[in-house]
Amino acid sequence: MTDAATNASNTLSVQSFTVDTTAPVQSSILVTPSTTTATVTLTTNEAATSTISYGATSSYGSTATISGSTATNHSGSISGLSACGSTYHYRITTIDALSNTSNSADATFVTHCGGTATGG
Repeated sequence: MTDAATNASNTLSVQSFTVDTTAPVQSSILVTPSTTTATVTLTTNEAATSTISYGATSSYGSTATISGSTATNHSGSISGLSACGSTYHYRITTIDALSNTSNSADATFVTHCGGTATGG
């Protein structure tokens, strides 16, 4: 190798880097249902986007965006739920900028008849 002044060198520069292959860690998942809607909040240990899959069974059937832009504090809502007293299964999916993905365990909430209550 030579530089612009034609000085010779046999030294090579080696650079190393680490590729992030770790999925975001979800915590503080909270689903607060009302009669026909539910508010969803959660925290992740790194910036990511989150969606919720939900439905009458663990096969879900519907998906809604909780946070479409990358964040560590996620909040959103789902609407159009069945009348009060309906049980819904849900799972949260979180994806970081490098497409590392984490899924919460299946959980349930019940829509309420007047007022709100916490489920999860």
